[in-house]
Amino acid sequence: MQVDAEIGEEERKADNITINNLDIIPEEFIVGGRAWKLCRGGKHDPNKFGVCHLQGIQGWWFIRADLLRDLWCLKKIELVSWDYTEYIDNHFKELSELPVEELNLLDRLADCTITPGVEGFRIISDLYSSESRLQVGKTITSYPDGDMVRVTLD
Repeated sequence: MQVDAEIGEEERKADNITINNLDIIPEEFIVGGRAWKLCRGGKHDPNKFGVCHLQGIQGWWFIRADLLRDLWCLKKIELVSWDYTEYIDNHFKELSELPVEELNLLDRLADCTITPGVEGFRIISDLYSSESRLQVGKTITSYPDGDMVRVTLD
């Protein structure tokens, strides 16, 4: 079950939101891994994913960030949308800017985060433990209200 706790009456009216935010079906909200797979498969435009009211907050790097946030949530590490590790704060526009090895890693991660199951959770744990770029360190960068703030985590 998916829930969006940030949708209130004000958001419903302003953005004409009609979904049941207490029981969101997969067609109504595309998680990071599914967005990654849909765009990698050519079924969606990566530039359609992002924050519509903020210039430049869209595309492949945004999808990668959401994919990593999905991983972290499955590992019970919850960051908000404006929190970034050094790895996901590294912007890129085209997949050709990433090494093939990294694309393969992200493809595998996307497969595991969409419907993890027991085997998926094992793979997610193994990837998180073995890949330092997937890990959340002691310090992140946060952009509340667009201003950069370095945050030390407990």
